[in-house]
Amino acid sequence: MQDKYTLTEHRHRFAIWAAGRAYSRQGPGHTMAVASQLINDTSVGQIATLDDLPPPNEIDDRLDGLFREVMGRAEKITYKREWKDKTTGHSRTEECQLECTYGRAQKLVNIFLKSKLIVAGVDERDAKLASLHPPLDRQLLAAIGRHLNTPPFKGSDLQQVFKEALIKGGSWTTFDKAAYDAHINVVKGIQKDRPLWGIEWLWQPAATDE
Repeated sequence: MQDKYTLTEHRHRFAIWAAGRAYSRQGPGHTMAVASQLINDTSVGQIATLDDLPPPNEIDDRLDGLFREVMGRAEKITYKREWKDKTTGHSRTEECQLECTYGRAQKLVNIFLKSKLIVAGVDERDAKLASLHPPLDRQLLAAIGRHLNTPPFKGSDLQQVFKEALIKGGSWTTFDKAAYDAHINVVKGIQKDRPLWGIEWLWQPAATDE
């Protein structure tokens, strides 16, 4: 009933919508309904406040656990792929296993936590909020690359670290843990003692290519 619809539930539903929209940009089977399952059927959906997060020095490991939990839940989901046979002209349907990479899982989880906790946060310098990871996507990675090609970063060790990270993985949808960690370390190198979410000053929400 409407009188039982709380702001907490309102925020939760919006966070799922935002996360689902962001991670389903590419890839078959990644629908809003699937996004809701991956969040609500795992401990990701149980995160409601900062009290549900570990101390800042444990957040990296906690996020890794959440990503892997989402990937594990995805292994239990199938979807129907429909196409037209070019030879016969007949419509065909095939049941396929959902594939959720580490990179796609991080996008789903990080957008969810960004929407539910970071954007709704009261203290922008809170240590837990500061330690949460920004969602990595094509647009942000390209912006980081441009930023590191300007002084004082151009020719720096950090720019080289970023180039090495791109070798490990250049597309967020195919990231494994090694590629993801390499890019997050670049973010940490840029931000230093500033909150990690602050890297998104480079992110332009008007752009559509993510």
